[in-house]
Amino acid sequence: FRRVLFRSLRRSDGLPVPNAKGFSVGGSNIDVFVGFAEDGIDPSKSLSQQPGKLYGFGAEGISFGLLMVDSDNGDYMAMKAHADLITPFGINPNDFQLYARDIDFEINLGKDLDSPALNLVESFGPQGYKVDTGSTPVYLNMTVPRLRVRLGYAALQISEFVYLGGSFEFQQGDIVRLDVKSSLGTITDVPAESMTIGATNVQAFIGAGGPYRKDTNKDGVINTLDEVTPGATGLVVDDLSFGYGVYKTKVDLNNPASLLVAGKKFTAMRASANMVGFVGLPENLTFKIKDVDVYVNDADDDLFTADFSKSGPDKKGMPIATGDPNRPMIIDMNERVISASIGWAKDRKSTRLNSSHVS
Repeated sequence: FRRVLFRSLRRSDGLPVPNAKGFSVGGSNIDVFVGFAEDGIDPSKSLSQQPGKLYGFGAEGISFGLLMVDSDNGDYMAMKAHADLITPFGINPNDFQLYARDIDFEINLGKDLDSPALNLVESFGPQGYKVDTGSTPVYLNMTVPRLRVRLGYAALQISEFVYLGGSFEFQQGDIVRLDVKSSLGTITDVPAESMTIGATNVQAFIGAGGPYRKDTNKDGVINTLDEVTPGATGLVVDDLSFGYGVYKTKVDLNNPASLLVAGKKFTAMRASANMVGFVGLPENLTFKIKDVDVYVNDADDDLFTADFSKSGPDKKGMPIATGDPNRPMIIDMNERVISASIGWAKDRKSTRLNSSHVS
């Protein structure tokens, strides 16, 4: 814990933060448990290493850094937090499971997400503000109002009947750059405030004898590399990934042409799934679609279209985080489109091997 008087704080809109004072607090390697512990908790072990005697709700491997600032032009908060695992204890995993692993939370806030927040890089240098934790420090390096929640992997399972699991991520507030096309030409490098939702390795099952897949290769993720459960019967969504983004353009004083499209809203989505359908049913009740792809690129003004093909760090498309850093969903459409394609479909009457397309 540290109290601080700040002399050179800057906001995300470039203005100074006068007469700023506040405090920071941090922690690391924290385990939290609420409930009943038979024979007490062994501090030499993690919570997940002693589940047989715990009955309640726990989180382990928590680290965090928090900065609170009070000034003449308002209050500000910045925080990063991480947890290795959040889960209930004392429930037979064959009956019920609910857990999230590798959880990250970030927030940088002024009055609200629509108001200026702290620019911690401009205020403190490339690494941002250092929060001591007693172990590895946490660096707050946010530059704009931001909210981010990431679940490296989360799952809900109810016996053999219901399963939903995957990696998920949500963020709001990041400023990205995109090109905007119109009948008069293309306006390049336009700033836009973004809100994105992404997911990958999503498995869903409702039926009996499930889940449809289990982590048979023990890599901590359930996907098409894992074996199908024999006898699983019901509705399946297999290996779904998606990215959905809303982008509201802003003015860049160094790019006067951005004035023409400021305030426009562009919506984009891309989704894919290995298979959606029913499994384990008699042949005359079968319905499956495989290799599903969905693309959407739309706008609130018919005069303008977002061109995402040259966006992103490598100029090959706009990445949307999905919770798995190795599997972002890339938005690369350069024309207005609403389309869906199916590589393979089967119903009780016929099997189609050719792809279909709707737009």
